[in-house]
Amino acid sequence: MNNLATLQQYHVAYTKLEDIESGLKHTEARKRFNKVHRFLTEQQEAVTSLTEQLAAKSAKLNDMQATVAELEHDYALEISDFEIMETDEECTSEEVMYSRQSMEKLLSRIKTLSKELMDTLTWIDRAAHELADAKQKGRASMGEYTALRTECEEERKAAMPAIEAAKKDLLAIEAVLPRELSTRYKSIRRKFANPMVTIENNQCGGCKMQLPSVVIRKVCQQNELVICENCGRILYDSAVAE
Repeated sequence: MNNLATLQQYHVAYTKLEDIESGLKHTEARKRFNKVHRFLTEQQEAVTSLTEQLAAKSAKLNDMQATVAELEHDYALEISDFEIMETDEECTSEEVMYSRQSMEKLLSRIKTLSKELMDTLTWIDRAAHELADAKQKGRASMGEYTALRTECEEERKAAMPAIEAAKKDLLAIEAVLPRELSTRYKSIRRKFANPMVTIENNQCGGCKMQLPSVVIRKVCQQNELVICENCGRILYDSAVAE
């Protein structure tokens, strides 16, 4: 058997192993597991994000409450001073006007901050409910997640004899295949799921590019490795696969 025929066997063995591995990734249990896993990840990310945001908002709330308390204290002092000014005959109208304007500015700041404070409290209340909801959903999904993970592990355990047998066959062929060919094959396989293709209607079975007659003759002769100049896949004669 020549090297190209051995490479074809290597391709068949490699594909068989990957098909088994791929099959395990697409069972109904695995699909459900992946779905639940994604959902749990989303809930965990939501919990982390909301926790961080709540901490920041709570710190901001404390700062605003302290600021409002200071402004209300200053406002009370301004009112007291204003009342004294109104009964003080030596106090000028300009001083009274300035005091009134100062009180109005303080009151405006208090109203603005109070509204922002209430908006923040509303946000915190809503976020706290969302956080509790995300935690509850995560806890509710853990049972299904654990059961599906166990089912997937059992499926893989059941498939291990077939996997080990396919690996053994692959390694046996690789042992007699020139290293440069197996290396080249693996390099192409990283780009294409099917790195070896036959000629179909004088076209590359991969990219469908029309092949020159000289390339077709080389493939049929099977004396050397022939690569599609367009896609880079290995071309082989279908007769070799039979």
